Amino acid sequence: MSLEPNGYSLVPVEAFDDTYEMIRLATALGIVVVEAGGNGGEDLNLVTNTSGENFFDPTDASFRDSGAIIVGAASDTAPHSRLGFSSHGERIDCYGWGEGIDTTGDGWTGTSTSANTSSFGGTSGASPIVTGAALSVQGMVEAATGGRLSPAQMRAVLTNPATSTASDNPMVDRIGVMPNLRAIIEAGDFNMRPDVYIRDYVGDTGDPHAGAISASPDVILVPATVADPQLAYGDGSGTENLSNLGYEATGGQDNFVYLRSLNRGGSVADGTTVDVFWSPASTLVTPDLWQPVGSLVMPNLPTGDTLVAAGPITWAEADLPAPGHYCFVAILSHPQDPGPTPADFLDWDNFRAFIRNNNNVTWRNFNVVPNTPPPGSELIAQKFLMADAFDKTRKMRLEITLRLPKGAKALLNLPPQLAESFLLHRSPFLKFDKKDGSVGLPLNPAGITRFRDFGFPPKIRHELELRVSIPKEQRDRSYLGWAAQFEGEEELGRVTWRFASAEEFKKRDAHLKQFAGKPAV
Repeated sequence: MSLEPNGYSLVPVEAFDDTYEMIRLATALGIVVVEAGGNGGEDLNLVTNTSGENFFDPTDASFRDSGAIIVGAASDTAPHSRLGFSSHGERIDCYGWGEGIDTTGDGWTGTSTSANTSSFGGTSGASPIVTGAALSVQGMVEAATGGRLSPAQMRAVLTNPATSTASDNPMVDRIGVMPNLRAIIEAGDFNMRPDVYIRDYVGDTGDPHAGAISASPDVILVPATVADPQLAYGDGSGTENLSNLGYEATGGQDNFVYLRSLNRGGSVADGTTVDVFWSPASTLVTPDLWQPVGSLVMPNLPTGDTLVAAGPITWAEADLPAPGHYCFVAILSHPQDPGPTPADFLDWDNFRAFIRNNNNVTWRNFNVVPNTPPPGSELIAQKFLMADAFDKTRKMRLEITLRLPKGAKALLNLPPQLAESFLLHRSPFLKFDKKDGSVGLPLNPAGITRFRDFGFPPKIRHELELRVSIPKEQRDRSYLGWAAQFEGEEELGRVTWRFASAEEFKKRDAHLKQFAGKPAV
């Protein structure tokens, strides 16, 4: 630090023209320079040269930027406030502790070769703290990419508000920010930590999204084990983007759940666990409906979004409620990328956020069913629940979307009193089922049918049934349909049905048979 350039005491050394030129040359050559801000307590915006120019003030025409990272000093306890001796102003980029610093030597005169101190400070103590952060970041970048950050890039990283700690009163302190090395590593652009995720739908990349939910292709229920899950379902299997691999739960035997997940982070994820829960098929799968199936530890998840398959988790025959379709919830967790626990979902706002915004959590409410009705019936009938909120009465609505062929017909069957809530007024087009007393609401077979918003007390479950008829001549193809539940304009969940052709079932069964008992390669 200079003593008195133009009468100003203890300001950054680049106040001297020759020192400024040397620093500017160094940064132009790609050398990151961290510079102490000075202990004179000066407002750098007011520092002038002999010509009266405010060359430290970014808003002044005479401003000059050497490219260095200039560091101020703050208290060693949070919230960190500027210490009175520290230079301050808009040219200060970062701050570090300016007191209570442990270091070798006596800390000040530097003459001892065997002592250490806990009382070093000043901007001469703050700037090495920031220098250490810069060295750590540069080392990680070089190890990961083979290159280095430029001085401008490094300054941008260390001063990023999203990965740094502001001072106690930034408008008054005016000493920049303190880099948060953990945040830079884990949450910054470098993404050095593992970032494990399980897809909500085919095409999901792990970002918060507005796409389909409850349609994960990565929770796969099958009636038989496979010898090599990676070979059957993982990267390179040819099934990476298939969502029709799962079966309904088969009665009279154990069933088996296989999981797939990916890692889009910068480090290999070892020790990733996954917990799986089941619930009845429901448009809203609230936590009070969840029942545990089991857990497993995934194999190492490499970087680069490689799809890794593992399992099975055995869903024992004794634990199976009944044959049929169920919803599955899967939660991934890694020590550096922990997933939520069921307790985290007990707050309604958290629950809504986790549905779309947490890539460690997924729902599979995707059912593959024959597009041909069972013997003795003309309709394909699919039961499901519409659940209300778990905390209080909230207005919800149901929307049913069908993509059926010409000549298809569809009804939503429900209790008569519920039909009035759905429609508000009785309709002459209602279909009454004399056998069970239910009412059938006609549905658009090739579009959306929206019902009105209504509220019921919390934790009420409404039993509904979708009934579909597909013409015989159209059953050589597969078709989609889903029932989605909304609060306002936000979708909270859905049940999806794939009305599959006989040929599609043959291919699925052949794939499972191919890998059952197949030796690992």
